[in-house]
Amino acid sequence: MMKFRLPAIFAFAILMTIGYSGASGASEERLAYPETTAGASAPKFISGDTQAEAKAAAGPNDWVQVSENSKEGRYVLKNYVHKGESAANWTELVTYLNTPKPDESPADFMNRAKEAMLKVCPAATFDVINQSDSEITYETKVAKCPRLGDQDEIVRVLYGQQNMFQISYTAKMADIPAAKRADMVKVLSEFQVQQKS
Repeated sequence: MMKFRLPAIFAFAILMTIGYSGASGASEERLAYPETTAGASAPKFISGDTQAEAKAAAGPNDWVQVSENSKEGRYVLKNYVHKGESAANWTELVTYLNTPKPDESPADFMNRAKEAMLKVCPAATFDVINQSDSEITYETKVAKCPRLGDQDEIVRVLYGQQNMFQISYTAKMADIPAAKRADMVKVLSEFQVQQKS
């Protein structure tokens, strides 16, 4: 398994400690990126570490999957980077997490991530961008942290009927430029929980 230096690892650690509502791993829900809403220029996510043909066909606006970790009924965690980058050497990263819905609100889930992050990077900041009963979008900034360096992460957590989904964008810099930040908040907002067909 590749080692990542990213805030998303703290969400993974939290998964091991939160209580679940009893949802099984065989969920009928998925997180979808609707092409009709996002348009043809939206970034595409290409799966599979070993799918060389798919990676070769990836365009400059596409993300290729560099890792997938899962445990039946507990979680699926996937990491995507730009074509040509790797799990060990990336500038921007998108992380996807699917797990049974916890017995806590999205804001409480964020607060657990915050507690875990502050233990490693005490100067980290967390700012809520959008929030409702079923989701939260927030930004985490880390500067000069010995374990993580400079990172700016935008995270969206969505609750479905059975599952919790987290989709996040991380850049290895102290501050994402304003235009890029606005674009990534929009991209993350386009993901929706859908029933599998």
